[in-house]
Amino acid sequence: MAARSENACPNRIPPEAVRRLAIDGLTYPVVFKSMIDDWPSVKWTNESLAEILLDQTVKFRIGTRKWADEKGVLWERDCMYRNATLYCYNEWLNKDSEQLSEDNPLKEFPSTDYWCYADYKYMAHVFQDRTDILKSVKWSNFGFADRDGTESTIWIGSEGSHTPCHFDTYGCNLVAQIHGKKKWSLFAPHQTAMLYPTRIPYEESSVFSHVNITNPDLKKHPCFQDATPYVITLQPGDVLYVPRHWWHFVECLTPAISINTWIELNVDNQARLEESIVRLITCNMMSSKNTNDGSWLNPTEEMTSPEVNLEYLKAAMKSVDEKNTEQNQGQGEPVCKMRKTVQKSEQKESSKCSSECSPVAMHSSQCQTSLALNITECSSFIEKVKCTSSIRESTSNVQDSENQRSVECTEDNGKECETSLELLVECLTHPSVVRQVADLLKEKCSKK
Repeated sequence: MAARSENACPNRIPPEAVRRLAIDGLTYPVVFKSMIDDWPSVKWTNESLAEILLDQTVKFRIGTRKWADEKGVLWERDCMYRNATLYCYNEWLNKDSEQLSEDNPLKEFPSTDYWCYADYKYMAHVFQDRTDILKSVKWSNFGFADRDGTESTIWIGSEGSHTPCHFDTYGCNLVAQIHGKKKWSLFAPHQTAMLYPTRIPYEESSVFSHVNITNPDLKKHPCFQDATPYVITLQPGDVLYVPRHWWHFVECLTPAISINTWIELNVDNQARLEESIVRLITCNMMSSKNTNDGSWLNPTEEMTSPEVNLEYLKAAMKSVDEKNTEQNQGQGEPVCKMRKTVQKSEQKESSKCSSECSPVAMHSSQCQTSLALNITECSSFIEKVKCTSSIRESTSNVQDSENQRSVECTEDNGKECETSLELLVECLTHPSVVRQVADLLKEKCSKK
């Protein structure tokens, strides 16, 4: 038998090479292939998960399919919620409403009119007594040897279920598609103004978009027509790397199961300082007597007092100072932790579809072993996913030439602007404003 070539390709991309890509600044989405073939969890289906969880219930978020015809965003606060077993969920998926058991909590929501999503469920809670299940998720394949299902979340949804378009302020994201198909529409960070960012509804570490991605109101959000989405359909066995601060709108094309983990980065110390500023401003201002119904909060978020918010700010500022000291002393090392703990107390890119910003599919059996993995050197083994044309070019609702001229990216409600507390908070917590406040705060504190 011929000797194996020194440059022969391994069975998968070396884990340490993937880790280096993730934490050392890979700035565009990548789909890894054949990296989780040895995960026991890759064989999961809705039926097999039901057999594992038995009578245990999970909370499902339920949304109307009529939303697809609306111009606004279906926020999580506008959805309905029910606790149900996966047995009930599977019955709901596979039977007409009139055939469902009378005690099925989902019976009042016909699957023809609604979708169901058990989203953002910590596996450590869902499978708290099943260490074997948690160990079936092996992020060690990606260079994170100490990470498994304990540091992961699971998402179980029917066709049409989705999350509002947003970006995560902390870290980067690895998403494993276990069952079914999911469509991801991603937007690069430099397109933030075109997405009309908002921090209301408020959720720590999530910046939402005012735009209904599937049915945008281009009169109200004219700049969105110049946005250029990168559209990826994840198949079972795919793992998507979502870089820091990339916007994403995610929708189940079929009943689907996915598992993800968030990787913290060194730069997150700055992000945590900015988040503490947003929390302090939002909670302190919106908790006035006129808004005490909590409608400005995302259902996943909890209200915190001004005193607690100030402590968050002080702790974040201390972390930034300590990290700066470490880096000045040459002690700064990449860290990899959960993006969010279970308890919350705890260069401008080109807008063109260039090889530098296009999502790509990397086949794990077809790359070099070098830890300094250079994607361009693997170009013959990379399936590049083309970015779509701009919304302006692809939408059938083409605006007239007057509306197609360059416009300032401010929301147009078609009526005279009415100043409100929510509008003021939205301005004060705009990402660009918060960044400047954080920098000014650091500057002033450094002089004391």
